[in-house]
Amino acid sequence: MKLLQILTACILLTAPVAAQHPRGDNTSPADFAMILKAADMPTRDLNDIPTSWSLKKFAPPPGNQGRFNTCTGWSTAYAARTISYAIQRKLDNDSSRLFIFSPEFIYNNIKPEGDTSCLMGSRVNDAMKLMAMRGAMLYDPAQQSCNTVVKPEDEKDRAFPYRIKDFLSLTAGYSSIKTSEIQKIKKSISQNKPVVISLKTYPSFDTVSTGFWNPVPGEPELGAHAMCIVGYDDQVAGGAFEVLNSWGTAWGDKGYWWITYNQLVTYGNFAVEVMDRETDKLEISGSMSFISVQGRSMLVNRTKINTADVTVSNDKRADYSYYRLTDTLKSRGRFKMKFSTNSPSYVYVFAKDQAGVVSRLFPADSTISAAINSKYATYYFPTDSTHAVLDAATVPGMNKEIFCVLYSKSPVDFEELIRASGKPGHSVYKVVKELLGNRLLEMKKINFEDEQILFRAPADPESVVCFFVQMDHY
Repeated sequence: MKLLQILTACILLTAPVAAQHPRGDNTSPADFAMILKAADMPTRDLNDIPTSWSLKKFAPPPGNQGRFNTCTGWSTAYAARTISYAIQRKLDNDSSRLFIFSPEFIYNNIKPEGDTSCLMGSRVNDAMKLMAMRGAMLYDPAQQSCNTVVKPEDEKDRAFPYRIKDFLSLTAGYSSIKTSEIQKIKKSISQNKPVVISLKTYPSFDTVSTGFWNPVPGEPELGAHAMCIVGYDDQVAGGAFEVLNSWGTAWGDKGYWWITYNQLVTYGNFAVEVMDRETDKLEISGSMSFISVQGRSMLVNRTKINTADVTVSNDKRADYSYYRLTDTLKSRGRFKMKFSTNSPSYVYVFAKDQAGVVSRLFPADSTISAAINSKYATYYFPTDSTHAVLDAATVPGMNKEIFCVLYSKSPVDFEELIRASGKPGHSVYKVVKELLGNRLLEMKKINFEDEQILFRAPADPESVVCFFVQMDHY
């Protein structure tokens, strides 16, 4: 009997056990809260997408993070940056293989102090921020190691040119991807924007040998793992995203796998999209309309104003455009704003009433990004299905609300702009001019329409277009 027990114990000890793969996403709820959220798109636009889309042809060959907890570098640089770069530069499969980005460069610049073995993990927000501020370096398998150090002068030449422009969260809360946010992720993929996800993982995830994961009830969580979504298909398993992992081609379906929409809701932590820099000739253009509660676009007339707040006859002598709505609303009247971009931009809108009260309109609060990461996009204030309500008149007779609108190719310090505009006696245009200076495009360079709020202008990476809209109410 004793011999039998010993033999049984030996068999159990030598039975094959699935090896645990490395992971490495240490993003906490507080870290995630620092990532600005993408503004909500109209429901109709979110639903107007193909039933399937794939970025797989732009993806690098599935890589392997080995024994290191470096998934943040693999998901952001090796996967998302490589895909985005290939799409922006219109590279074919052969050419794109020359522009694969290094996961080690990212990880070695964001890893915790004292992590000499690359085992402590890192945070997705730090990886994205590094790619936006300092760039990404091309991948060279022969020169990759846990402690690769790049000289500052080399980094300027080899990493800085490959910076991304920005990054946005498509999900509002940490460890809480909503069913409604699945559509936002699909929309991003359909617009050729790779999406990095963080996923809660379990022992069953290590042993995926097909294109699908089958979680086992009650198994222990093994930490968060960052990967990159490269496509979706509503017909696969009732709807699923295709994901590029970093555990080599022996895992999953040759390095890829499908996560169903329901699984992402259950196990997902968050999803972040990349905003790349434009490669075409830069332009700043857009439109805006004010819509009555009856659904009618209100008519406008444009005047040209100089710095002395005097009306002038042409744009060459003007400093800014000033639109007036021909409709007069009642106090407590309802309306909504509809605005569009024809090129990726940052959009800011605030209003100032006759009492000097400044109201922030878009983005609605400091947690939401002003970035419109699309060539053609439409947004609403407050939403496509609700209306804003005017405050009661502050003085007897006619009152006015002045809306300040900025379209920019790079971020603006919106908090400071609102604060300074609220000071008594300060002209909003003069505040804008003081804060933005030469970033403001000259009126003679902007093509404004007179009877609708519509404009177009050539731009550089820092350009800003500013205009005003007056709404009267009583």
